[in-house]
Amino acid sequence: MRFPLLLYYIRRLIEEGHKWQYQNATNSNVVSWWPFSLLQCVAILIAGLFVYRKTGGFSETSIDLLLSSLSIITGFLVAVSIIVFDKYKQLPQKANTDVEKINLYKSHNFLIQYNALSMYAILLAFVCIIMLILCLLFGENVDLKDFSFAESISEISMPETIIGCSIVLYRFLLCYFIFDFFIITIYSICSLFSFIDTQMRLSDAINSYKPRNTLSDYQTYRRKYSIWPVFWVFCLILFMLIGYYYLVEK
Repeated sequence: MRFPLLLYYIRRLIEEGHKWQYQNATNSNVVSWWPFSLLQCVAILIAGLFVYRKTGGFSETSIDLLLSSLSIITGFLVAVSIIVFDKYKQLPQKANTDVEKINLYKSHNFLIQYNALSMYAILLAFVCIIMLILCLLFGENVDLKDFSFAESISEISMPETIIGCSIVLYRFLLCYFIFDFFIITIYSICSLFSFIDTQMRLSDAINSYKPRNTLSDYQTYRRKYSIWPVFWVFCLILFMLIGYYYLVEK
């Protein structure tokens, strides 16, 4: 395959992956100017905290565990994607009533969403695997404590500055990509669940369908649940992680 064509497919996959992270089943969400979700913002904070507290980087044991986990989940996503494609081909191409048209449209979008998110997660997994393998190949642990800030401009060493900044950026991106992979994987599984749930409840939806009372997924969530417990859970997890790192250091 030609390299420009490969770049085209990778860019298209990334664009579809980003699009379906923030899109609903009716494809009616407005694209936000902020490119990160709440979970991804938490992942960015954790990645920054990891780089700051774990100056020695990833240990060989953690790298082995991450490589095994990424490989297993990637195989699972590929297998399910093949099944989902077969299911997509079995969907009816026509619908008679408005209710059937709505459910057929949602089913198509759920499967398209799962395909985009799962393929994007697989791409992230490959990137993480390559970065982790590079950590093993060039695996002498570089401790950031060996670097220090210069007290004057004359003491600045450009090679050491470039190496230090590269290591910090490399570890931050690797940690964020790993968290983002698990976030996207969970989101794709939820999308698959939504498709199966829509199909299983199709008969009930036909009997109780009220066009004027149709709600989006987010509106249904807000009516049934409160957003505050989720927010406080994230705050609690973040607080526990910060406390854990401080206790380990002491």
